[in-house]
Amino acid sequence: MAVKFLSDEWHAMVVAVAAGSAGVVTPDTKFRFKIEKGPNGTQGFVWVLAGGSLQSSEMAPRGYKPDIAVTMKYPILEKVVAGDLSFSVGYMRGDVKLEGDPGAVVHLVPELDRDEWAELLSQIWAQTSLP
Repeated sequence: MAVKFLSDEWHAMVVAVAAGSAGVVTPDTKFRFKIEKGPNGTQGFVWVLAGGSLQSSEMAPRGYKPDIAVTMKYPILEKVVAGDLSFSVGYMRGDVKLEGDPGAVVHLVPELDRDEWAELLSQIWAQTSLP
């Protein structure tokens, strides 16, 4: 059953799916995702990666200071969810913007193309209902 994107249930599902995915991403990182021009306007959420796995998912509090901020427009998110665009290709094309510690960004981009990360995202997106 698909869960509505960014609902409380969606955040819980993300953490539950990620619980079985230790070693997905090597560096400990706090992400803020900002999705622009979506059906509900601009929305943001936070993922905290620690110990190689995704530890938490929640709506982005005002003023949140992440290690890396990821910004994309809603149509780009739809392509990522559909598997038609990877984060790294979106970044190289300028469709996905990354801001934050330059060293963390440079280190993280290749990590996002690892099979383990792709598998985790495919499991999350398979259970996600976009508005």
